[in-house]
Amino acid sequence: MKRYLPHLLVVLMVYLPGRYLRPGLPALHLEDGLIILGAAYLFFSDRHCISRTLFNRDLSAFTKPYVLLLSWLWLTSLSMAFGTNPITFSSVVFKLISMLRPVLLIIILFTMLSSKKSVSQYVTVLVAVLILQLVVMFCQKYNYLDVNTWLTPRYSLVFESSLRTDGTFGNPNHASVAIVPLGMLVCSYAVFGIGSFYKRLLAGLLTATTLFFMVVVAGSRTGAAGFLTGILAIILVNIVLGKKRNKAFVFYAGIAIIGLILGWYQIAGTPIGDRFSVLAGRRNVMEDLSFSERTEVWKNGWDRLSDADLFIGRGLGDFMEFGIMDSGYVSYLYIGGLGLVLIFLIMTIYPSWRMFGYVRRRGVKDRFTYIYITSISLSLAIVVCTISHALLLNDKIWILYISIHCMAFSLISKVRFPCGPVTGVLSSPFKGRPGS
Repeated sequence: MKRYLPHLLVVLMVYLPGRYLRPGLPALHLEDGLIILGAAYLFFSDRHCISRTLFNRDLSAFTKPYVLLLSWLWLTSLSMAFGTNPITFSSVVFKLISMLRPVLLIIILFTMLSSKKSVSQYVTVLVAVLILQLVVMFCQKYNYLDVNTWLTPRYSLVFESSLRTDGTFGNPNHASVAIVPLGMLVCSYAVFGIGSFYKRLLAGLLTATTLFFMVVVAGSRTGAAGFLTGILAIILVNIVLGKKRNKAFVFYAGIAIIGLILGWYQIAGTPIGDRFSVLAGRRNVMEDLSFSERTEVWKNGWDRLSDADLFIGRGLGDFMEFGIMDSGYVSYLYIGGLGLVLIFLIMTIYPSWRMFGYVRRRGVKDRFTYIYITSISLSLAIVVCTISHALLLNDKIWILYISIHCMAFSLISKVRFPCGPVTGVLSSPFKGRPGS
């Protein structure tokens, strides 16, 4: 039963709505109990699972900056929260504790995805979960099965069924960003996967479908921009590594372009089409109401920052009281200053750089190369999507990003250590696994 825990967790985190105790406090989720019990079980089974995961030779490219980021958040936010009213202080503490959940999840995923077979099974479940998300979004768009009456309100208090759909993420942009990993996985498989022509053709068609849903169903420029950035990363990696796959890439990239053209045809002359007209150069960006509203919010946030706040920020407490910034980088600057922004960029870009170096040395012979490429492309997509949204503060999206990294680095460790992890005391936390 325990081997199915990662599969169950990703299903629950994407589809099970949380329950808020009160505004300002994080939502309670059923899967939180499973995460705590799963991590506790692993710890009592193997006391070194935490150090073996967080300081793993390969995964540490992601975990070390992530632990540093959380430490910076705890330090700056708690120091700013001292002296405030008890409600604000308790809200900050609860939010900081909730941000430890991804750390426990990393330990569970990296430890339990202990073989190539388990990784393959998890990829299948993850793809199925995200395809189901497309179905939910489609049903919301046209109100099939009357889902906007009994299902949608569980995830979103405000829903525009005639324009944009929220999926199970409560926000059209979040729903669109959440299916970016699906697009990256299937596009990478279409180009780098080792499978039959029909499987790769199906992956190419699913790539186009994912982009179509971002544009037509969710109407999200953020998701589409992140998706196209990921596609660009796959193009560049293919140029460097996959000279013999250029024909295949041109074919599948053509399918994706067809999806974009069909999507544009569907939204032409509609309110959603007006949102994308700026990207098409048919309207000045300053004439876009959404952009002008965001710049006003950014200006107000910037005005609240003093010179001293630029490095350490104003903390989570002040951020939760001030409200949404409509930009991840402005939000991170406001919460933790330039230090938090810099650590976030290192945490996002450095693992993809390490992964690219590994793939370039090893080549594209591994049947899991498409997962490595997905890790690279998704990191760059997150960098772009963060321009509009603070994805780090959204666990439902962050778990998808973490899942890809855990799978990719777990596979690398299986290549380095085909017999599995070595038990015993680590001689040094910075040398990875014993014997490495």
